[in-house]
Amino acid sequence: MARNPIQLDCDIATLDQELRRFDRDDPELFRALVSGRNRFCIDFLLEHLDRPGNTLVAVGMAHLARPDNLLQLLAEHDIEARRVQ
Repeated sequence: MARNPIQLDCDIATLDQELRRFDRDDPELFRALVSGRNRFCIDFLLEHLDRPGNTLVAVGMAHLARPDNLLQLLAEHDIEARRVQ
């Protein structure tokens, strides 16, 4: 099955729609490449964010889309985080 590529010049809402389509079309690959990576990133961040002060974490836009995005996962661990542009 031919797939349409995800546009790289889109906003988060558009990316979220594309990721939902990707999840619907190939959920196993989606888990490996997107949601699974976010869970791995959270585990890594939790190990390294237990220090005083502010921390800057730079991630690609796909980590900020979907309900299981990094900001939401951090909030579930009572860690205040926000998107900056």
